[in-house]
Amino acid sequence: ASDVYKRQFIISTDILVQKKAFEISRKIKNSIYDSLYLALSQLLDCPLVTADDKLKLDSKKENYSVMLLSEFKSAY
Repeated sequence: ASDVYKRQFIISTDILVQKKAFEISRKIKNSIYDSLYLALSQLLDCPLVTADDKLKLDSKKENYSVMLLSEFKSAY
């Protein structure tokens, strides 16, 4: 297994990102963890790139800009 799977990542956010993530989480009925990434991508005005099909599907319902990793590879 790759070392990346053995690493622990800590996400540090400010209150603006946290509030936005909470709103997104409630809208798309998804975890706050995933919503933090969506909130950050919105605040940075860029699409979120993910391998999570369900997250993309849930996000699309609310018009959040989410792109699958496989789409990203072919787009760039």
